[in-house]
Amino acid sequence: MRTAGLVHAIRRTMAPPDGGTLRATYAWTFASGTLYAGSTFLMLMAIGHCLGAYAGGVFSIALAAAQQLLTLGTFSARTYQVSDLHEKYSFADYLTSRVLTVGMMLCAGAVWVTFGGFSHDKAMAFLLLLLLKAAEALADVLEGRYQQKQRMDTACRGVFAKTLLALLAFFLVLWRGRSLPAALGAMFLAYLGGLVAVDGALVGLFARVSLRFRRRTQLALLAACFPMFLNAFLMMFVNNAPKYALDTFRDEKAVTHYSALFMASFVVSLFSMFLLKPMLTRFSLAYLEPGKARFLSLLRAQLRWVGGIALFCVGAAYLVGIPVLSAGFGLDLSPYRTELCLLMIGGALMAFAQVFQSVLVIIRRQAGCLFAIAATATVAFRTASPLVRSHGLAGAAWSYCASMAVLATISLSLALVFLRRDRRHRARTA
Repeated sequence: MRTAGLVHAIRRTMAPPDGGTLRATYAWTFASGTLYAGSTFLMLMAIGHCLGAYAGGVFSIALAAAQQLLTLGTFSARTYQVSDLHEKYSFADYLTSRVLTVGMMLCAGAVWVTFGGFSHDKAMAFLLLLLLKAAEALADVLEGRYQQKQRMDTACRGVFAKTLLALLAFFLVLWRGRSLPAALGAMFLAYLGGLVAVDGALVGLFARVSLRFRRRTQLALLAACFPMFLNAFLMMFVNNAPKYALDTFRDEKAVTHYSALFMASFVVSLFSMFLLKPMLTRFSLAYLEPGKARFLSLLRAQLRWVGGIALFCVGAAYLVGIPVLSAGFGLDLSPYRTELCLLMIGGALMAFAQVFQSVLVIIRRQAGCLFAIAATATVAFRTASPLVRSHGLAGAAWSYCASMAVLATISLSLALVFLRRDRRHRARTA
């Protein structure tokens, strides 16, 4: 009886009957996105104040590696799943696929920690963060189901609750024990408990949970999502390439300084995704309409919002970014105003690229996303190490900004080409 009462309370709180409105969706997208994206920022601040710059560098590199493998765990199927309005693939298909990709993620992590040359501290932090990200990947497919059924607010309420629970456990153990592995272990266990409690209660409202392995179906689904997975994997490499180079050619302190500045650059893309994610299903519906007028109107509105956010964030970073970040992280970042502005511009370019990459996915031109990020990864691979070796943190910032300029330019060009080609095709067949 107590279990039934708890399930009922969770469902009433996380999936209220009047919760699917656009206002509720935006409110919870903002709240959950801010907390999730800000969690790394807050964790690095806490680690810096409690354990020092060395531990901050260990955490940053371990997190970068775990996030790299998270792209394998999710296989970037979320956008495809939520835009699968006619359910070409069932929820059982998506869930089975996710179990397989999370298994691959954990195997890849075992190989990386064995042959990646991690120190003991970095290996321990990486393994614990890998477990956390594996749990997040499993939660993502459940949250994707809620969003597919146009209850993005329910998905975001769940993200908020699980992230908050995990963060509280992390801060409490870090503060009392002054141990990074203990804090990360507590964070993983708290998140896993939240996943079982929250999503265990919610998922039954939207689908019957079952695994159904059909080889041909799974191969087809993985093939459909593979360009997006490779896109996300390479995108994560692009984001992390300057950090990896700093870890190789500098030290943990330099990695911590760069990580503090780099996190600020994600503000633009973060707020852009707040606006974009709730609109993905609406974008997909509008694209199915004749004429595409509403689709193009939604796209123009999205771009105007991203432009306004970018101008505000870059200006704020120039005026007050350095003193705010220095105080927050307990670091002297005063020599790095130019680097911060470069990273903020790179973050703005990334936000524009995200919009056009989402367009390419919606119109089922995922290969275009792959081409764009492959070219960008090539730029990052060729520039990060040489620039960091010769210019240190400034070289890292220049490498990231140049990479994002390439990504935004190619993504915009491909989106325009394919939209015009689609319009001409529809005109001929009308």
